[in-house]
Amino acid sequence: KRKKRDSGRINHCIPITSMPPKLFRKGIRNNKKRIEIANKKGIDIVGLKRKNSQPKIDLSFDPNWVIGSLEDDFTKELEKTDVLVHFASHSPNVPYDSLEKCIYWNVVSTLKFFNIALNAGVKNYLVAGSSFEYGTSATKFDKIPVNAPLTPIESYPISKALASIALNGWAIKNGVKLTINRIFNVFGQGEL
Repeated sequence: KRKKRDSGRINHCIPITSMPPKLFRKGIRNNKKRIEIANKKGIDIVGLKRKNSQPKIDLSFDPNWVIGSLEDDFTKELEKTDVLVHFASHSPNVPYDSLEKCIYWNVVSTLKFFNIALNAGVKNYLVAGSSFEYGTSATKFDKIPVNAPLTPIESYPISKALASIALNGWAIKNGVKLTINRIFNVFGQGEL
């Protein structure tokens, strides 16, 4: 079942609106446990990956891979998608790429992709933000509240904070459900 917060936003990504449910996922390569749980529940998982790219982890099944980039038109593949899960990011590890490239891939191309998804009828979105969006404000708290100011100082964290702000406004304007989870340091199979 889909749980909701008081705001009506999706709290997690188990879709229930179609049979079988369909999940379109960008950033599938490092998320083995969640992907395999969804697969066992009968969720149709469509994963976007670049040409000649291979998952960094071994999966017990092969998702329905779509080959391309965020800049491609995946209207057909996005049709009947219950939830678009966007966990991919450009240059999340030091040394970060330039600010211009991080903004292009993490903000501009993501917004283009989300507009294609919106036009295909997708109404639910789950996005992985980053704890680094909090930047220098993180030093002011023992436990960072979700409403702490976003004061990033490096290119990747700046682009992720911009993406959070832009996507939140985009979701409100378009009347869709969006959850952005600012994920803290995660390390496991498939990382670095």
